[in-house]
Amino acid sequence: MKCAHSVGTCLALSAVLLVVTCLVNSSYAAPRPQEGGVSPGDIVETNVNYQPVTGEVLRSYGNLADLNLGQNNVGRYLEVQYMKVVQKAGTGGPAKLGVGDTVRRSNGSIVITGRILKTNGAYCEIDSSGSGFTGWSKCAEMKLLTKATPEATAAIAVARPGNTAVLTIVPGFSTQPGVPNPAGNHGFYLLKDNAEIAFAKGGFRASQGISVLNAMNSECEKNTPECKTAVASIIADSATAVKTDADGKATLPPVPPGVYYLFGIAKYQGKPLMWNVKVQIKAGPNSVTLDQRNGTLIDH
Repeated sequence: MKCAHSVGTCLALSAVLLVVTCLVNSSYAAPRPQEGGVSPGDIVETNVNYQPVTGEVLRSYGNLADLNLGQNNVGRYLEVQYMKVVQKAGTGGPAKLGVGDTVRRSNGSIVITGRILKTNGAYCEIDSSGSGFTGWSKCAEMKLLTKATPEATAAIAVARPGNTAVLTIVPGFSTQPGVPNPAGNHGFYLLKDNAEIAFAKGGFRASQGISVLNAMNSECEKNTPECKTAVASIIADSATAVKTDADGKATLPPVPPGVYYLFGIAKYQGKPLMWNVKVQIKAGPNSVTLDQRNGTLIDH
C-alpha cells in the first residue's frame, strides 16, 4: 500500500493479516480481523470438550483467544480457526434486558430461569446454575420475569471478577470551528506493551543513534520491507484497535482491565505526532485525553 502524504506513516498489513490504511490519512479504517479471526468484545460460537458453546472474546493472541463462557468460566487459549463470529464487538444494538433481571428461556422441553450477569449487544449472559445452564444466549429468546433494582444491578457488577474495561479517547486540542481536529480520523491501537518493546519483540530495529519511533516513521515514509515488520509488530501486540471520528473521539472495544499503551499517529503543525501513552484501565468506563503534550513530534 502507498501513502498519499509524505508524513504518512503506514501501518499496513498484508492481505493475510489485516488491511490497514495510513494512520495519518483520513481514509484510514480500523483494522478488521483476518477471515476466521476475532477481536475483544466479539460474540462467537465454538466447541469446548466437543460441546457447542457461545462465548464473548476477552482477549486475542493471533490464532488463539480467551473466551468468557459464562458464570466466570474463562476458556483460555482456544483456537480461533474453530470460532464463528455471530456478533462483532460494538454491534447488535442495546439490549432490552439489563444486568440483574430475572428471565426465563425455553429450550425445547427444557425451561431455564436465571439472572442476567452481563449484556453484549443482542446477547445476554445468564446465571441459571439450578437449571443446568450458564452462558450466553440471544436476549430476544428470553422472557423478562422480574426487573432488577439498581442495587441488585450494582451488586452484580461489583462482585463479578474479570469484568471488561472500556477506554474512550477524548481529544484535548483547541481547534477553531471548521478546522480538522489533529486526532480526528486516525487509527489507534491498544498495545499490551510499550510500542518500543512491541517493535523489538516483532524484530524491528533502529540504527544506532536513531529512536525507534523516528526509524519506524522514516521506513514507512519510504514503504520499505522494514515498515511491514514494524506494522506486523504493532498488530501482534494489539489487544484491540479503533478509528476516531472527525472530532477525534472514539471508544475502543472492551478488554480485560489492566495496563496498556495507546499507540497512534496524527499530523500536528505539519509533522507526524505519535502517541505511546501508558494507560491503566479499570473495569467499566475509562477515558484518556490526547493532545500535543502527551505525544511526540517526529522530526524529519
